[in-house]
Amino acid sequence: MKLIPYVAFSIITHDPADVVARRLSENIDRPRWFWNRPSKLLYIGKVWDGGFMVVPIVQYRNSFMPVIRGRIEPGLFGATVHVTMSVHWIVLNFVCIWCGGVLVGGFNMLVQPLAVGKPIWGPLFFTSLMLLFAAGLTVWAFWSEVPQRRDDITRVLLGPTTPSCNPQL
Repeated sequence: MKLIPYVAFSIITHDPADVVARRLSENIDRPRWFWNRPSKLLYIGKVWDGGFMVVPIVQYRNSFMPVIRGRIEPGLFGATVHVTMSVHWIVLNFVCIWCGGVLVGGFNMLVQPLAVGKPIWGPLFFTSLMLLFAAGLTVWAFWSEVPQRRDDITRVLLGPTTPSCNPQL
């Protein structure tokens, strides 16, 4: 298990890089400051020459939604798309600052019992529980979204599948 949620994978497609980029851009809505209307598209973000950065559009709030970044490399018989998914940097910074505050508060709660010789199990347990909660929430919320978002981005990048010719049918 990774402490900082992050996953990387590659998708190989038989379509040229410009077709893959166009297909992705057809599924991207413009960035909005406020959630003023639901979108029928899958993502909010940008596509540029050779890369993209998108965030899935969902009908519920999830701050730990993966930010999907990718690099589209043209090849001889198609394109390879290198995709990474990670937690947004603002969310990661918030969790780190929150954990830092818990550590400072936990240290302050430990100082007085240590000075007078009382047991420290209560403050130690409380601090550990808060840190485990923060780490568990971050990791669980991210990894619960990854399989669905990976399937979505793969489906968009590969495009519509053409039925193969199977002489046995």
